[in-house]
Amino acid sequence: MNLTTSIHFFVFLTTTLLIASANAIIPASAPDVFSIYGRDDRIDVRLYPDPVPEISIIDYKLKAKSVAGLVNFYDLYPNEDNPNLIDFDLVSAYDYLPACAEDTRFMDQYLLPGCSGTLVAPNKILTAAHCIVNKEQCLQRRWVFDYIDTTTSIKRENIYRCTDVVSVNVDTNTVIFDYAIATLDRPVTDRKPLELRTQGSVADGTELVVIGHPYGLPLKIADNGFVSPFYQHDEVTNPTSYMQKRKYYFYANLDTFVGNSGSPVFNKQTGLVEGILIRGGVDFKGIQDPNTGDWCQKILHQGDSIELAKEMVLRITTIPEL
Repeated sequence: MNLTTSIHFFVFLTTTLLIASANAIIPASAPDVFSIYGRDDRIDVRLYPDPVPEISIIDYKLKAKSVAGLVNFYDLYPNEDNPNLIDFDLVSAYDYLPACAEDTRFMDQYLLPGCSGTLVAPNKILTAAHCIVNKEQCLQRRWVFDYIDTTTSIKRENIYRCTDVVSVNVDTNTVIFDYAIATLDRPVTDRKPLELRTQGSVADGTELVVIGHPYGLPLKIADNGFVSPFYQHDEVTNPTSYMQKRKYYFYANLDTFVGNSGSPVFNKQTGLVEGILIRGGVDFKGIQDPNTGDWCQKILHQGDSIELAKEMVLRITTIPEL
């Protein structure tokens, strides 16, 4: 392990986590809040079921090709044997965050992206504003496509420089925005921009799919999430403000983590992007073994009900640049 690179990644992921005030890690003494709804619905892209024509023709494996991961430029370095490949430190999730015995799923996979992004034009990627706050930060980032569970080196052609960004992060009594549109150093020609909803709004109860890099892991697809019609406690206590703000976002019970910020959220039946993930519940809780004193991080689970939904999705139709 390259210690410097490992520290850089940890700082990137932790900074994103803190700025988002969203999916996070909490100490053992904090009250329980939850990230996984019912069973863990995250699936590696290559293992996601192919479309069944009698049910749906939407290919989410293909859509995943247009979802990128945001990486620090200094976490990438040339492959010594092949000039067409770029390497990164093969550091597993467990190296950063020792998991409790029952939560070892994906922990042997390598971490890399700090956020996720949606290809919305040949040279534009949409993500959350807390992932790229300004041009200076943009210039230090790279967008990487096809980072999946079998990746140990990245094709140079799948890496794009961020050259400019429009970043809008606003949260007032009547408006909420958290999005950034990054400009790439060249057009993406081997995959298509994702199709976006352009008018109207998604109905309550609609089934959703999210694609991204939870906790910096290789690309995952998670379905079995739904648009929640229910309001959060702070919305109920301040209904006038939140009735105005609700036109900018909705809640869903999607299985997401820090690293999913900027992930496209799809209407499962239409395949259209309904929004991007911008906030969520807390992911992990520290647990101490009373016998050894060792600590591990437990993934927080709760029921599958949409009444419990805490994942906030910025509606794609509210972004004026799209």
